[in-house]
Amino acid sequence: MLRMLGILTARVMIDSDAPHNETWVTLTTKYLHAGVTHAHALKFWHPMLRPLVHRFVPGYAEVQRQLNLERSIVVDAIRKVEEREENGVPEPQPTSVLYHMSRKAPGTSSAVIDMHLKEQLNLAVGRIHTTSAVLTQTLFELSAHPTYVPELRKEIIHTLVKFDGEFSKAALWDMHKLDSFIRETHRLSSPNLTTLQRRVTQDVTLSDGTFIPSGTKLEFPTFAIHRDSEFFDNAAEFDGFTFLKLRQEDDKDGGKHHYVSTRKDMLGWGLGKTACPGRFLADIEIKLIVAFILMNYDIKNPDGQGRHSHVRFENQV
Repeated sequence: MLRMLGILTARVMIDSDAPHNETWVTLTTKYLHAGVTHAHALKFWHPMLRPLVHRFVPGYAEVQRQLNLERSIVVDAIRKVEEREENGVPEPQPTSVLYHMSRKAPGTSSAVIDMHLKEQLNLAVGRIHTTSAVLTQTLFELSAHPTYVPELRKEIIHTLVKFDGEFSKAALWDMHKLDSFIRETHRLSSPNLTTLQRRVTQDVTLSDGTFIPSGTKLEFPTFAIHRDSEFFDNAAEFDGFTFLKLRQEDDKDGGKHHYVSTRKDMLGWGLGKTACPGRFLADIEIKLIVAFILMNYDIKNPDGQGRHSHVRFENQV
């Protein structure tokens, strides 16, 4: 899953050559592991000593090795953009994130390249691993509930016929059953136990009299909310068409049940103006991969084997 998403993301983030660059794809999918290894090693040191010892603890050398390789790839990509611009050659469509960022912050100085590299890695970490988690959980649910496969496959085929065989954005948007299945997976298997982490910057007294002092860290128990019977019938049970039914029942506002929609009882994407801006691209990537798998393969667990259980690490699932 990580590799497939690394390839897809490389095209969007860097350029049309990046998906074929094994070094870039490998580095962007392994950078988080190197960073976590380094961060975990630093936890054993007192905060005051970390600035002094961070270069000598496990993981630092690997992080720097990866950064140096990634930096050279970013420099080459930016120079290609500049060369095309100088020679009047049109930029390959669709244009990449790096293209637009390099137009806003042109040049190849050390500071500019480091800025581009930092943003590329931040976006890769935020996109590839969380999207991979949802995609993997979706395949787990399909394997545990193979009775959904024929119905989902039928919808995909019907939609492709309707849209002349193209997996266009409109075609993916029209796959309501697949959308519902993925949203239900995200409900019960959100990558994060909590979301919307915030730190209070000044004393606050809520309407019920609750006092929250400045400096308090707040977060919402997403995993628990998604399984609360106050919000969902049979909240702990998987029903792949839960949101399809809600969409059909809600004539006035069925759109609020789309996979990318945010609600107070569905916090996987966050909420409000700070909701995940990359969720629309993640939606497309997950649907493309799942649809391709369903069109080409049957999927089920071995007889007698149940769904794979969740593995939790700190705030992650």
